[in-house]
Amino acid sequence: MPTHSPAQPTPFSYHVDQVQPPDWARDAVIYQVFVDRFYPGDGRNWLPARKLSDFFGGTLWGVRDKLDYIADLGATVIWLSPTWATDSHHGYDVIDYHTTEPRLGGDEALHALIDAAHARGLRVMLDMVCNHVSDQHPIFQDALRNPASDYRDWFTFTPAEANGYRAFFGVPTMPEINTAHPGARAWLLDIARYWIREFGVDGYR
Repeated sequence: MPTHSPAQPTPFSYHVDQVQPPDWARDAVIYQVFVDRFYPGDGRNWLPARKLSDFFGGTLWGVRDKLDYIADLGATVIWLSPTWATDSHHGYDVIDYHTTEPRLGGDEALHALIDAAHARGLRVMLDMVCNHVSDQHPIFQDALRNPASDYRDWFTFTPAEANGYRAFFGVPTMPEINTAHPGARAWLLDIARYWIREFGVDGYR
């Protein structure tokens, strides 16, 4: 059996997919928006936040109201921070993938933003978190409480982890999804198709 050393690394390739990016993505100028920190919206006030983890009050209405500003910068795509239902200001711990966070304006605001962006020739990309969910997500709660749950294998429960399950950087509020499980993968793909079909989303990060 051959031996290898740092001086003689082993070359390898990692095949991801044969799907090609859309043509528009090749020349895209992407402007990322952290929704809670961007702009509350015309006629709306910022919240009296006192620490970084507080809600500051930015909304999807606010992003819509600043589309001309974003377009004038030369951007062609808006990349939104996660907009799904969540308890956090950052949104990377999703509780419900079929609901736009009401604090950000809900589904109505997302529809309005996408329609207004498309009218200006701007595309809208969502930040879809496929690595983990909130520990409050109903699917995870079912898997956590019931070892016989249909969703149990969608996560990695192990005594080797401090929380008893694998989590994003060990943060217990963000249990990792086992994307090797066919059911979990199909679920995530269904979510992605839903927002493209029902809201006209142009793509995902």
